[in-house]
Amino acid sequence: MTISPIPPCIADLKPYFTKYLNVFGVHIVAVEDIPDTRVRHTANIMAEYLDNDGDGKVDNKAIVSKLIENKALFSLFRSTSQMNTMQYKSRKSMAIFKAYKMEFNLFKNDEYLNESDIDFTLEETLHLITGFGFAFAFPAVFGENSGSTLGKITLEAIADCGLAYKHTYKWPYCKGVYHYKDPTCKMNCLTSELIYWGLTSILGIQKKPVRAAYISNEWELYNKLLLRTKLPQLYHLLTDPKYRFPTVAPVGHYGNTC
Repeated sequence: MTISPIPPCIADLKPYFTKYLNVFGVHIVAVEDIPDTRVRHTANIMAEYLDNDGDGKVDNKAIVSKLIENKALFSLFRSTSQMNTMQYKSRKSMAIFKAYKMEFNLFKNDEYLNESDIDFTLEETLHLITGFGFAFAFPAVFGENSGSTLGKITLEAIADCGLAYKHTYKWPYCKGVYHYKDPTCKMNCLTSELIYWGLTSILGIQKKPVRAAYISNEWELYNKLLLRTKLPQLYHLLTDPKYRFPTVAPVGHYGNTC
């Protein structure tokens, strides 16, 4: 993949970013001091999610159409403060960033593995795809609210563990399998996180013992068997062939041109 300058179609972002890649119509941008290897790695992960069978075509045209329609943007920064300074510098900058549906990743030290040896690019790119692709293409099913199929499954997974944003959180004194303690995480966030946990558990990304132990305070069903047994409604939703969710975990090496 060849990194280019910011193209005319998103020229309003030129004052903020210098590096650009396009993945099936999804914009990936980075500030100057993000290494090219990290930009390409992000694009490869995105491409592997969208074209998981590697045939050079997107697996689900409906979600990619929504990503394009929503002006989906994945941005790479060095730090949260750098991102906030750019976004909130002026009314003009706030208006420019607001025009895009954005997810972001931070590369503080050129590494992309976190403390439990998992590539955090896998999570942040998936949030963009599900939040601005699936949720818009299939709102009754994947809408990020309590009324969708996904929302109802989210509440079933949380069960009696409570909702931190409603001040009812009580893990570990509960039986739910999903317990998110961040009080700023409301239903849009909780549903997005659940898809990530569910799909990556199906794909085998969470199954290493060190990883399973690390995430147990939030998510207990770290492999396919556990998910299929204890939360079958989520397992069947994410493996339903009509939605074409990935069946192979991305590794950062996409073999086609997108």
